Amino acid sequence: MLESMAINPSPLSRRRFALAFVAATLSGIKAAHALDEDALAAAELRLARAFSGAVLATRGETTIYRRAFGQAEPDIALRTDHRFRIGSVSKTFTAALATRLVQEGRLSLDDPIARFVPGIANGDRIRIVDLLEHQSGLQDFNQSDWRSLLTSEPAMQREALLTMLRSKRARRESGQRFEYNNVGYVLLGLVIEHVTGAPYADAIQQHLLAPLSLSETGFADTDDMILDLAPGYGPNRRPDPIEYHYTAVAAAGGLYSTVA
Repeated sequence: MLESMAINPSPLSRRRFALAFVAATLSGIKAAHALDEDALAAAELRLARAFSGAVLATRGETTIYRRAFGQAEPDIALRTDHRFRIGSVSKTFTAALATRLVQEGRLSLDDPIARFVPGIANGDRIRIVDLLEHQSGLQDFNQSDWRSLLTSEPAMQREALLTMLRSKRARRESGQRFEYNNVGYVLLGLVIEHVTGAPYADAIQQHLLAPLSLSETGFADTDDMILDLAPGYGPNRRPDPIEYHYTAVAAAGGLYSTVA
């Protein structure tokens, strides 16, 4: 399941239930593939009643199941080739490119973040590997930070972003504890730009997406730039009328893709 980034996320209990529901249903689909069509039909019926999204299952290199459920928009049925904002799954691509740069000798896991982005708390001690492993010890963004970054115009975002990053205090020394951290991955995006000399989106396209022929995956600053997007919805399943700009947070949550 690919889930769009939420500015006002649902309560944690509801989120856990939804993830558990889909996981359990997919387990049923997996079992059905090995057992019988009746079990598969029952799993699909549960999804059709309570789930809106795209599902794909593979075994090795073979796709064994692919289907979309629900609506992309009120009058448009969801298809498996609809594109989704993939939110924090974007971090996978950021980590892959940072690792690629390490393998090429253009970056070291032990490089301090201060070498690329000055003014960060404990920047002389926080290493690239600490950012990758969510062990920077830095204070993370809060909901107010996200809204500020996502609703400001792209031309204003970079300075606002740098100011915000430099205001984040060190909660503890780096390398001590795993704490999921968006600030660390936004910093990795700035490191990638520094090392490659290209904007984050261009670097991802050149070094990962194009060589792997991932033509349905990419970055777009606003939703209206994405063809066949299944948009996110706000409370009461109503379309969110706010235009969000994802450039500043691209490395932590700005990519889109299809379930395939």
